[in-house]
Amino acid sequence: MAEDSAKTKNNDELTPETIQVRLAEIMLDRNVSLTDLSADVGIAMANLSKLKRGYVRAVRFSTLEAICKRLNCQPGELLKYDGD
Repeated sequence: MAEDSAKTKNNDELTPETIQVRLAEIMLDRNVSLTDLSADVGIAMANLSKLKRGYVRAVRFSTLEAICKRLNCQPGELLKYDGD
């Protein structure tokens, strides 16, 4: 039983290294500032800044949709899984 729990990761054990947010890279590629993105998608700059730096634990699909629409990208381009 202890073996199974040691092998299983729960959401609380995810680290910033496991899921990487690539928003900064995509914004740079598209030449879009945080201020412009915030105004265009209607999301507070503080929240976008946290997302851009990877300091969030969850993202709403509506937020992903708005960002992807503005940046002309797919959700998979914004998030990268770097786990085992």
